[in-house]
Amino acid sequence: METVLLTKTLEMLIEQPPSKPRKVCPAMCESDWLAAAGHVAADTSALPEAFAKCLEEQLCFDCKVHVGGSVGRNTATLSASDVDLVVSFQSAPRKLTRDWAPSVLSALEAMIPMVNFSFDGNDFPITATRAEFHLNCEVGGRRMRLHVAPMVHRQHIAKTDWAEIGRSLYAATDLPFTLWVRSQPPHVLHAIRLVKEWAAEKPWSSAYLTPPSSMLDLLVISSAPDVSTVGELVHKVHASLKSAERVCVTWSKPVAWHDGTAPAVRPFVQDPFHPTRNHADVLVFDPSELQAFARATDSLVQVRVDDETASFVSATSESSTVSGTGTSASSSDWGLEL
Repeated sequence: METVLLTKTLEMLIEQPPSKPRKVCPAMCESDWLAAAGHVAADTSALPEAFAKCLEEQLCFDCKVHVGGSVGRNTATLSASDVDLVVSFQSAPRKLTRDWAPSVLSALEAMIPMVNFSFDGNDFPITATRAEFHLNCEVGGRRMRLHVAPMVHRQHIAKTDWAEIGRSLYAATDLPFTLWVRSQPPHVLHAIRLVKEWAAEKPWSSAYLTPPSSMLDLLVISSAPDVSTVGELVHKVHASLKSAERVCVTWSKPVAWHDGTAPAVRPFVQDPFHPTRNHADVLVFDPSELQAFARATDSLVQVRVDDETASFVSATSESSTVSGTGTSASSSDWGLEL
């Protein structure tokens, strides 16, 4: 009996060709890093942008709708393409957001499925289901989180009691955050995509142990000062992830809308536009698994190769330029501590 089972097992292994090995590229040049970034980049913004415009035109509210998440921030990859839609109201009172937001979400839950949405010549049905602080929408196979918020501008920072209502205003500062990330130089955006693709491939034990995509954006950007290449930046981020449980990122003016201060609690990844938001808050994220995965790997970029000499094809697209003119802030405008 054992001989028969062994024979069948051997036959199955012979019939199925072995998968191509994944190996760490030992000496990647900058064109290799750019080609890797180009491989994971995904153009996923067309449908969410069209849906956001459709909502603005058809909802019975005087509102603005923008696309956030990895897709809106232009840091989405093939495996990490989360979408946030934020419906913002100019005249909504900031101090009473916790009072009016639930009823507006309930109204939108009933209204959104009745919206007529056409994209690329096709009509798409829309589903909307209520979560605690947002709606889960599905359109054309794409899942999106929809939030409601008052419009918050820089001049409102000093006039708002962030300690009291800060959490209810998370979505209110998403627009400046999204625009700021999108403005980063190309090599920074490429590095963010590589780090996100690495994270997306990991078998996280739960949502609580999965690193927030916004946190990864901020970790890469905070490591970017005085770094001009994708490879160097990814290596620097990898080093910080190996100490993810005690990482501390703060910001200061003119990059941020406020002067950041490092609290005693860690990990801490401060939002540049929301004074009290921690993107690595232990109430919603446990960094222990992230730290363990980072320490267990030699590189955040692994490639599938056919033989020992195979390498990436050099990037040729215009978008793969190493230099860029994103934010002009110096390293003194933010801090990354480990």
